[in-house]
This record gives sequence, C-alpha cells and structure tokens, in this order.
Amino acid sequence: PNGEVAIRATGALLARPTLEISCGTVAVSLEALSARDYPKLPPIRPGDGALALSKVSANQLMDMIDAVKAAMCRDESRFHLCGAFLESEADGARMVATDGHRLAKVESPALPGFVLPKGMIIPFGAITEIRKLLAKGECEIGTWGNAGCPGLLARRGEHGPHGWKQYATRYEPAFYRRY
Repeated sequence: PNGEVAIRATGALLARPTLEISCGTVAVSLEALSARDYPKLPPIRPGDGALALSKVSANQLMDMIDAVKAAMCRDESRFHLCGAFLESEADGARMVATDGHRLAKVESPALPGFVLPKGMIIPFGAITEIRKLLAKGECEIGTWGNAGCPGLLARRGEHGPHGWKQYATRYEPAFYRRY
C-alpha cells in the first residue's frame, strides 16, 4: 500500500477481541481469539530437560513422508488415522499411514539419536508443515514436554536475529493397529 498501515487490537478483555487494520480509505476488522482460549504448552527452550532434539537427515525423513503421504487419511473425524504413525528405534525407523483402504509402510535406517519406541501419530497438518521445514535442509527433530503433554518438535536454524523456524505438535493419544 501507498500509505501508513495501522494495526490495532481492541476488545482484549471482552469475549470477542478484534484486530483492526487500516490504510488510507480501507479499514478491515477481524475477529480474533483470546490467548486464554488456547491451551498452555510447556516451554520449548534449548537446554530444557523437557526437550530432547537430534539432527536428522532432511532427505531421509522427507523420503519417508513422501512414501506414505498418498495413503494418509485427511478426514479429521478419524483422528487415529489422520496422519502418519512414526516409530524410531536403534535398529531403524518406520512410518505407516492408512486411510482405511490403502496402507503405506516405509522402513529406513535409524534416525541417529531420535528414539520413539512406542511411536506416535503425527497429524496430517503437522506432517505437511514438518515437510516444509525439511525441504529447506537439515533439521532437528525430537520430543518435548512431559508425560502430561508430550509432543514432537521439528526445527531448523540458529539462534540469532531471526531465531528458529520450528513446528511443534502434541502427541495424539490413540491406538494404532500393528501393521
């Protein structure tokens, strides 16, 4: 735009906070959600005991995702199928996805330092975002949180003016059938 853009948050204490954006003769008002509408997540900081990260080969993990992505269920009402099941042990890593009709399974050499023996279901949206991070190069992947709110974290970058590019997702407590 050819003018000053003004952004103003209003109604922060009300039930419906809004974000007002204006520039010249154009003014837009967007409804927002209050910060208290979102669940509290444990801190994700380097050196925190609740964070265990390992550098992984971007190509190795991207190949695994690409091999199973076509069979992933996209129906969010079937949360136990909506995504991919990832297991990682010292002898190798496995990723499995199904939509109830098709099954895709890929095995790969171990992801160094990343151990997830019970496995976890990574939601479809998280897989998509993690894949974007991996496309830009080597990535760190690991678990974060505690027994009450465990999750998976993928990040790349360095500490600096732009910080980390990261994506975190919580663990889906669902049973995934043996394949």
